[in-house]
Amino acid sequence: MYDITSRAVHAPAMKQEMFREIEAAQPEFVLDVHDPFSWSVGFSPAEQSIREWLDEYLKSGNYQRVAVAENVAGQIVYRWDANAAGYSPASKFYISVYQRKP
Repeated sequence: MYDITSRAVHAPAMKQEMFREIEAAQPEFVLDVHDPFSWSVGFSPAEQSIREWLDEYLKSGNYQRVAVAENVAGQIVYRWDANAAGYSPASKFYISVYQRKP
């Protein structure tokens, strides 16, 4: 488990600091890993704040999904650009790549 997702007293402050740093950096790309155990989110409802923050950050209108990779029946399937933008993954395990809009 990462300290930032633990129940430690300093964990909420660490999360807020991470959120501020990402927002300030305005990264060109954001990688969103959809895995129930990513960031240990699957272990504690208290850790949902990372997922919730990321979902809101990506919905801000500043990013567009440009790629999706998912495991479908044992095969890795890739979708790019327009095919990725509106795609709804069939698997609960997938990775999306978002690019900052110009």
